[in-house]
Amino acid sequence: MQAALRVHAHYLDLASELSDLKTAEQFNLHDEFERAGLFALVNAGAAPGVTNMLVQDIAEHFDHLDHVKIRLLEHQDAERFEFLWSVQTTLDDIASPPLVIKKGKPQFVQPLCDEEWFEYPHPFGKHRAYNLYGDELATLPRYIQRCDIDCKSGGSDIEHAVLLSRIGLFSKEPVRINDRCSVSPYELLNHLKFEVPTPHQMKQYVKQGIVKDGFFVAVVCVQGKIKNRSVCLQKSVVFPSLRQALRLCPQTSSYIAYAAGTAAYAFLSPFERVIHAGVLPPEALTMQERRIVARVLRAKAVRITPFKEVRG
Repeated sequence: MQAALRVHAHYLDLASELSDLKTAEQFNLHDEFERAGLFALVNAGAAPGVTNMLVQDIAEHFDHLDHVKIRLLEHQDAERFEFLWSVQTTLDDIASPPLVIKKGKPQFVQPLCDEEWFEYPHPFGKHRAYNLYGDELATLPRYIQRCDIDCKSGGSDIEHAVLLSRIGLFSKEPVRINDRCSVSPYELLNHLKFEVPTPHQMKQYVKQGIVKDGFFVAVVCVQGKIKNRSVCLQKSVVFPSLRQALRLCPQTSSYIAYAAGTAAYAFLSPFERVIHAGVLPPEALTMQERRIVARVLRAKAVRITPFKEVRG
């Protein structure tokens, strides 16, 4: 971001470092970007990013908000589990205590707990969803206030993480081994040489049937009141499956990478005619800008459903 300021350039970021797990550090430079007349769009990937945008799309219809739920589905149909992202980042995301907002106040909860059954859009059906850290929670309370907000995720990718957690492999407490050395299970996992498949390797896995397909879905549910009536509205985004992504972009290595890259590309559209200055997340975009982003996503085979009323 400092480099962008030096060369007087706008800035796009897919996520935040969140060293304290609740503050998006990019906002520290808001005043500098604003004074320079520059626009920095942060947390502008798939999740966070598109998810934030969906929350704002629905929230604008409410007179009063009670609860915002973000529910992700990360699912591999495969003979063996494959890491699809940086292993260290994946482990950090899974092991970090998730941030939730209760009555407008932030608090941390246990990761991979508070299990619930959630109905994802057809054809994915019901899956168990668990507390998982979501970067969305670092920015949404600035714009969606005085209500509960939480993020959970389900699918085979998460079930693998739950298994590792239950057998203690995410513990950061050192374990003494043969009275010679002590190491925490989490530290050991971080040092194992897990490989993230290259695009060529992933194509071979699909061809050989090792990985049959993979899916990434995000659903946002907002509960509150519209004209004194209690309502729950839901909107979802279904990114191309692994097989679809490999056809659309042979250079991709996974459905997660395709989703992140496509979302970042779509979020470039507000930069074509910049009307903002400062550091902003996707939920701060205007309705017209969000519609343009959604149009770009749909052109890249991303399915965004119209919002519908569901049971709370």
